[in-house]
Amino acid sequence: MDSQRTQSARKKRIVGVCVACVVIVGLVLSVSSGGPKEPEYQGKKLSEWGYEYRLACFRQSVPELSADAAAAVAIRAMGTNAVPFGVRWLKHRTPKWKERFVSAWPASAQTILWNTLFRKEERAAGGIVIFLALGPDGRSAIPDLVTMIADPAEQNWMGAVRALESIGPEGFSAIGTAADRVPGERAVMLRRIARNYSETSTNRNGVVPLRQDE
Repeated sequence: MDSQRTQSARKKRIVGVCVACVVIVGLVLSVSSGGPKEPEYQGKKLSEWGYEYRLACFRQSVPELSADAAAAVAIRAMGTNAVPFGVRWLKHRTPKWKERFVSAWPASAQTILWNTLFRKEERAAGGIVIFLALGPDGRSAIPDLVTMIADPAEQNWMGAVRALESIGPEGFSAIGTAADRVPGERAVMLRRIARNYSETSTNRNGVVPLRQDE
């Protein structure tokens, strides 16, 4: 029994050391890598506010009810500076090798790896909430979002659709435009979304008022 416990403890130490080494390498690479610097508000980066806003939305059954959350206010304060990052994060795809690499580690180590070495994946998950917070201020992203929707190889085209919906009337109009650039079921779905919006009058809180004849 003692020998088994010793071997188990040794394995745990080896795993811990390996994870620590991988994390350190990942942090060094993330710090040294180039690319535009994220906008900040009150000492926090856009991705940090995006993460907080995701949590705020998850706590609400209707995401729009979180529009006044501190994170949403922070994202709106960064304004159009946040738009390119929202688009970039929506487009990001996790390479298969990363998924295989992480899955090879124990569950406890996987969480550490995703939160450190693979921070791009964490940021990418928050791409949609950037536009949810910005609303009409995200309109400069419309051309890029339409291009995403029209790309047959784009896996997250529905994420782009949701972003356009968050932008408002201009976004829904762009969804109709995108429908003319794609074939098949995707075009049918896009036209349905655009048509439903044009036929339905909504107030700013997303509540559908009754018609006068109802």
